[in-house]
Amino acid sequence: MAAPVGKLTGCGHAARVGGMTWRESGCIAVMINTRALIGLIAIKVGRDIGVIPDSVFCMLVIMALVTTLMTTPLLRRLLGDQSTRQQV
Repeated sequence: MAAPVGKLTGCGHAARVGGMTWRESGCIAVMINTRALIGLIAIKVGRDIGVIPDSVFCMLVIMALVTTLMTTPLLRRLLGDQSTRQQV
């Protein structure tokens, strides 16, 4: 739980300081969690070389999947009607 919250908070505030609106900053913060494929590759390598035990591997895989799956609903909420207007 600390990893996604840290990413959301850190990236969101950095984007806000960089001049983006709160909505844009929120989108940036949410999108940082979508890189689960890279995370899955890294934790698989760690498990293969014996650095990550099976129990931790399972937790990390679940975290990667959950944070990726929560991206679309969060972005839809942040973008609101704007996302449907751009599709047309």
